[in-house]
This record gives sequence, structure tokens and C-alpha cells, in this order.
Amino acid sequence: TLNNIYALCEIDSKRAQQSVHYLSQLLRYILSGERSGEGGRMVPVQKEHDFIKTYLQLVYLRMRPNVHVIYNADITEFSDAPVLTLIFTSLIENAFKHGVASGKECVIEFGLTAKSMTEIHFFTSNPYFQNHESNNPESGIGLENLRRRLEIVYKDDYNLEITNDGKTFRVDLTLKYTNNNYYYNA
Repeated sequence: TLNNIYALCEIDSKRAQQSVHYLSQLLRYILSGERSGEGGRMVPVQKEHDFIKTYLQLVYLRMRPNVHVIYNADITEFSDAPVLTLIFTSLIENAFKHGVASGKECVIEFGLTAKSMTEIHFFTSNPYFQNHESNNPESGIGLENLRRRLEIVYKDDYNLEITNDGKTFRVDLTLKYTNNNYYYNA
């Protein structure tokens, strides 16, 4: 991101300014509040939604015209539902890392739904490119870290489903809340 902003300074100072603005918002959110335990802290889903929108705005400034992003959120009724900070970030990053191929039309879709105060669903859907350079079996630390955080905080109260039909790679994450993990500490 910093290298992209540096390059933008030379060719488009307005976009460089926007990038710095979005990056500062993201860093403020990431660094705000104290971490609570190994898994992180809980915040209202509205804060995660705002983070996702800002992150996508930053990514949009450096995207190629062949990449199209769709983000739908339905959280209005339950915007205070608790969610672990940055829990969706690695899924979003992976969608861009694995779902974008040079010169090919790409549609990457994200969805966030607060079904109730005790259930949140998030999904990513992106093209699967079989020979993509990022499909290295040695990688996968993002999903590994995600699973570790989910186990620490949600224990058995989540469902992570990953599907790949050879054309589309999709991840569905459903988070459920019990008395053990239903708290805010932000």
C-alpha cells in the first residue's frame, strides 16, 4: 500500500491524498483500543462494516478496470451485534490475492449480514484461477490464523465453509454468540 501511494504521488496527487486518508483511518482503527487476550477484542459489527468499506475504498484506488467489487451489507437492525475485530480482513485480502488475474475480467463479491444480535454471516466469492501464481500450497497462513482466532474466541460457535467448484472460490463464515463470547471490550 505504501509503495502504491508513493507511485501515486508521481502520477495522481489527488488519489495519493485519498489513499493516505483511507490508510490513516484504517491504522487508527487497527491501533485503537487495547487488545483483549490472544484472540482480540469484540466491537459492534457496525465498526467492522465501516472498516471494510474504508479498506475497499483504499483498494479501489489501485484496482485495474477489469476488477469489479460488490459489497452488500445488511446490518442496520442489529448494528450493535458483537464481532471480533478484523476477523474478516484475511478473507477480504485473500479474495483480492487469489481472485484477480492480469487482464481477465474479475468480479469479487463480499457480503455481511447481522441476522440477529447473536448471529453474523460474512462471505467472499471470487474467481478461481487454476494456474494463478498465488495458489501455492505452501501459503495459507491467513486462513490458518483465522481458524486459530475463531477457535480461541468462538470455540464451537462458528462455521467456516470453503468451497471451490473450479471456477469460483467461496468462503462463508457464520459467527454465533453465547455467554462465553458475548461481550464488548472496546
